[in-house]
Amino acid sequence: MILRRRNSPEGIRSKANMFRPGWTMSGRIGHYPAMPDWAAPLPGGGLMLFHQFMIEYVIAAFDRTFDYRKYNIAFQAIKKGEHFIATNPDRTCPVEGGELPDCAGIIAALEAVTLKKVEVVVGKPSPITVQVALEAMGLEARDCILVGDRLERDIRMGREAGMKTALVMTGVTDRKTLDASPIRPDYIFESIADLEPLLLRHP
Repeated sequence: MILRRRNSPEGIRSKANMFRPGWTMSGRIGHYPAMPDWAAPLPGGGLMLFHQFMIEYVIAAFDRTFDYRKYNIAFQAIKKGEHFIATNPDRTCPVEGGELPDCAGIIAALEAVTLKKVEVVVGKPSPITVQVALEAMGLEARDCILVGDRLERDIRMGREAGMKTALVMTGVTDRKTLDASPIRPDYIFESIADLEPLLLRHP
């Protein structure tokens, strides 16, 4: 949906062939520099098969199965001149017991070998995310509250869009980080459950 929104001035077409390193690879492995086919999931199930030479957009994203095979496919496409975009700029993803490397690591890996900077990051804190969400829901920013656990992503995006913002302290932001940050949320909650009274006051 976000990529469709980028259709007009920036020239990203909604039906373009896209490769995201997180998608499952399928097909044959040829001799270098030939690469395997790749498979993109289709809405409603199933896979759409593409060959490497059909790739028009490489999309960096959070991927727990990122490997050299995917890395090389993305590298070859970007070096050939195809577009390089990303879903989010997060360095880590919080999980139970700690954190995992997130999309920033994959962006950095591709930038390092291709010597090309990512063209656009469509996820938080990009205004693209807010625009698409508001259009989909038919709402104005002033009528919304954005709830998140990252000051530099969630809260910043909400404030720049003209929304009220609420920080929940159950994610990556702790009190020390909050006190040191210039980004200030409108509300701070220890748990997402604490948001309910606020929503009841402002139906």
